[in-house]
Amino acid sequence: MMPRLSLRFALAVALAYFLAACSLSSPGSRSTSRPSASAPSPHSVQAVDALGRVVSLGAPPRRIVLAGKASLLLADALYAFPDAPQRVVALTKGKQSLDFLKLLDPDVQKKAVLAREVGPEQIAALHPDLVIIKSFLYPKLGKSLEALGIPVFTMRLEAPEQYPRELRELGKLLGEEKRGDALADYFAGKMDFLQQTLDSANGLSKPQVLVLRSGIRGNRGAFAVPPKNWIQTRMVVLAGGRPVWGSVQGSGWTPIPLEQIAAWNPDVIFVVSYQRPPAEAVKKFTSLRLASALKAVRDDKVFPIPADFISWGQPDTRWILGAQWMAKKMHPDLFAPLDMREAVSEFYRTLYGFDESRLKAVWAKLGW
Repeated sequence: MMPRLSLRFALAVALAYFLAACSLSSPGSRSTSRPSASAPSPHSVQAVDALGRVVSLGAPPRRIVLAGKASLLLADALYAFPDAPQRVVALTKGKQSLDFLKLLDPDVQKKAVLAREVGPEQIAALHPDLVIIKSFLYPKLGKSLEALGIPVFTMRLEAPEQYPRELRELGKLLGEEKRGDALADYFAGKMDFLQQTLDSANGLSKPQVLVLRSGIRGNRGAFAVPPKNWIQTRMVVLAGGRPVWGSVQGSGWTPIPLEQIAAWNPDVIFVVSYQRPPAEAVKKFTSLRLASALKAVRDDKVFPIPADFISWGQPDTRWILGAQWMAKKMHPDLFAPLDMREAVSEFYRTLYGFDESRLKAVWAKLGW
């Protein structure tokens, strides 16, 4: 027969279980995949990520890491929340510069900078209470982080309709629900404006449009088109154009010979360039021998997609500026009331709280 526990020992065991339960419910604890059946903490936050997973935290995150490939584009969405500079402890090195974030966060250069192929142990060493990654990284990186007890929130932000929903959910997780709603309403409102303006024109003729990514190689040039479900293609449709490369299949930018461009002979060509000035890319394209016979070149309708700190032609918050700019180029009469300088000012005031002094940096980058 086992000896009877003393009263003192029994009380000690009960106290230990009580303290363990308290530690599990302290601020910063989290759960993922499904909401807890227990009553939530008054400070707990919960949101649905891009993969439909419910992510719950015991309190709004104070140490956020943006990790993995393409996460620098997510940074521009996260930094639309005013408290982001105080919360972000690490960013991921990308091909595009951090110059813009320096305007928003004076301490950005003091933060840890991770490699694009970062491992979970390196992230864990930063003691984050939330890691934000692109959704395609979840099967490998996200699951490994969760195995270490680190909460993960995935985002896509690859298509226009994803911006209102994902920004709204991000706001919930950050404990800034009203700010998330305001950002979501901004993007939804601009998309509605484009659609309603196009719908108002009976019998509108939509031009055949080509988007080319420029990767300059010697004198011949190298150009590629995006997949039909990428944001560059979706921008053309939202702005009132007909993409001519819809039959091209690919999971990424697909190289296209000049002969194929000549066969399409689009009405309008938009050129996107991520490493070189976009105007330089247009000049290089139009100087090619076969380009002179293209309708868009003859009609002077080859346009460089603008770039300020980074290009407007990618899945970054600036895509909404790119879509408005495309609409004005394709349908100048219909969108005559749209003042792009005012649209840019509104974007930077609404998302990032820019005043006139900081807007000067934007105008300098744009050359406007």
